[in-house]
Amino acid sequence: MDITIKFDGIDEIERKLTAIADVKKAKTIARRGVRAGGKDHILPEVKKNAQSMVGGKTGARLRVASELKPWPAKYQKGGYGMGVQLDADFNEPFLHITKDGKRYYIPFAIEYGHAYPGRGGGSSPPKDVAPVPFMRKAYDSQKRPAVDKIIDTLWQEVKKVTK
Repeated sequence: MDITIKFDGIDEIERKLTAIADVKKAKTIARRGVRAGGKDHILPEVKKNAQSMVGGKTGARLRVASELKPWPAKYQKGGYGMGVQLDADFNEPFLHITKDGKRYYIPFAIEYGHAYPGRGGGSSPPKDVAPVPFMRKAYDSQKRPAVDKIIDTLWQEVKKVTK
């Protein structure tokens, strides 16, 4: 789940960003904008949904473990990305290893649903446990406000630098 912004509709911001001689400064501005949108809108909604939609101990753990992290550079050549992920320190409670050594990551099973052991996990047969798309719902409901926040933050940061 990602939000991609291209500056097609806001030519003035694009011109001003590319006019900034210091490339490092322009990248910092882009990072601040993307982080602001994720931090103010997407992440709080994911945490709220984890607690309310999943509930119980697992929902509480998902809420605490959710954090905003930058994507590795290899995923966005020439761009900058952020994503809501689970903190690696919290992976242990979310990992289930069967007696025969198969590893299951519980948040995926929650988000996408799952079949009982031995029944297969594909789309056929149907899932025994319905998905609880707490992350997808957060993304869908907060995409527009997050994009607006990103654009506002970019605009403010560009104005500061190009006075």
